[in-house]
Amino acid sequence: MFLIRFDWPPIPAWAIYAIQAAVLFAIAPFQIGRGSTHFWRRHEVSLVIVLMIVWTAMAALVPLVGIGISARPSMVPVMVTFVLAGALFERFRSKPAAS
Repeated sequence: MFLIRFDWPPIPAWAIYAIQAAVLFAIAPFQIGRGSTHFWRRHEVSLVIVLMIVWTAMAALVPLVGIGISARPSMVPVMVTFVLAGALFERFRSKPAAS
């Protein structure tokens, strides 16, 4: 058997937090917005309202559970912006060309 071992240093904690924040607040909402145009065409604002309600409820309930994760209402505008950006991107991308 071939055994290959790489002695890389561990990833710094700040880099892991930055990657998690980018995925949670930018990449995932953007992809959700893109997917919403296929399943809920012209109802993206409803998705945003549901996101705002759920995230606000999480901000109130999660600290009571005692998990180290903290959901704050100030995070909602960032996520909503990326959801709508993804929806608009997919709408304009899938729009048929005018001839």
